[in-house]
Amino acid sequence: MVRRDGVPTELGPLVDLPVPSDGPIDATWVDDRTVATIASSPTGNFVTAFPLGGPAESLGRVEDGRRIVGGNGINQIRVLTTDGTIFQLRDSGWQSTGISADVLATQQ
Repeated sequence: MVRRDGVPTELGPLVDLPVPSDGPIDATWVDDRTVATIASSPTGNFVTAFPLGGPAESLGRVEDGRRIVGGNGINQIRVLTTDGTIFQLRDSGWQSTGISADVLATQQ
């Protein structure tokens, strides 16, 4: 994204994200320079953060994760599973927030 005086003005060049798995499921902006994806692999669904221009960072496995939304930083990412449970990344890994939902979205 191209910004002028801190305001987005246009899209920049396309960037390929090297999703290291069998298939991407969902993606979200984490902040203004990082994209996170949830993707399937033979051993489960994994979340990966991709800082633009930097190395990818594995954020671990979320069993049956199907939707991902970002916030303002890695700790604000939420993942919705097929049974409606919402997970949040904590120091010890992905933990249930205790909230269930049918839809997960970001409010602007």
